[in-house]
Amino acid sequence: MLIQLGLRSEELFALRRNDVRGSGLVIDEAIVDGETKDTKTIESVGMMYLTPGLELELKHYLDTLPEDPRRMAFSGTPGRCTNPARELS
Repeated sequence: MLIQLGLRSEELFALRRNDVRGSGLVIDEAIVDGETKDTKTIESVGMMYLTPGLELELKHYLDTLPEDPRRMAFSGTPGRCTNPARELS
C-alpha cells in the first residue's frame, strides 16, 4: 500500500477499519510522535482509491481482525528519522 498508493508510513499506520470505504481509503489521521493525530489541514484529508486487487487483499486481511470499526488496521509505529547534523548543533 505504501508503494502502490504512495501513502506515507505515518498515514498507513493510522488507518482504522472505518477508514476503509468500499474501494477507497479515507486518509484523515497520521501517527505523529507515536500518537494518532488529525491531519494538519482540511486539505490534507483525502480519499485514496484502491485497485481491485488491493481492495480484495485488504478485505481478506480485515476479515481476520476483530469487528471494532475504530480498531487500527495495522499495528506498529513508523520510525522517526532524525537529522544527525541537527543533533550535533
